[in-house]
Amino acid sequence: MSDFWKILEIEPTTDVRVIKQAYAALAKKYHPEQFPEEFLKLRNAYEAALEYVSKQQESLFIQCDDKNTEENLENSDEYNQDFEEELPDNTEQKDFWDLSKLSDNNEFDCTAALSQFLDLYKSKNSKDANKWYTYFTSYDFLEVWREEKFTGLMLKAVYENMEEFIVNKTFAKCLNAVYGCFIFNSY
Repeated sequence: MSDFWKILEIEPTTDVRVIKQAYAALAKKYHPEQFPEEFLKLRNAYEAALEYVSKQQESLFIQCDDKNTEENLENSDEYNQDFEEELPDNTEQKDFWDLSKLSDNNEFDCTAALSQFLDLYKSKNSKDANKWYTYFTSYDFLEVWREEKFTGLMLKAVYENMEEFIVNKTFAKCLNAVYGCFIFNSY
């Protein structure tokens, strides 16, 4: 068992939800301000586990034993004929295999995480490390935190509101713990 599974205190799995739940539970135990080294190890373990899942999913599409390739190709026509017979009457095969829905241009829903971020950022609780900690370990945030669009929207919100809501030290520390970056006032 790899070290990152031990750190997350779970058995190896490809279930992202289990990984996120384990991370969220342990993140509450290892607050970044109280246990920065442990939190960093936990964060790295979480990212490694997600990378593991990603590689496992990729390998599902790549796995093809050279010895069985010819046999698989010979049997594929039989399989396709069997499959076509199993399609529901109202489903055309061209619609069923429409892969355009899997493109990278798909929109993801980050509205809940962004709304929660803005509510907290503009509230009296913006200096409360526990509130930020709860947000950064929430399911909504963990679903989108790596998405470029989400981080861009979050950064844009900070810059747009910087004059009215100055970036405080607590928020900056929490953001650094999550992303390893700094936001500073350039003027």
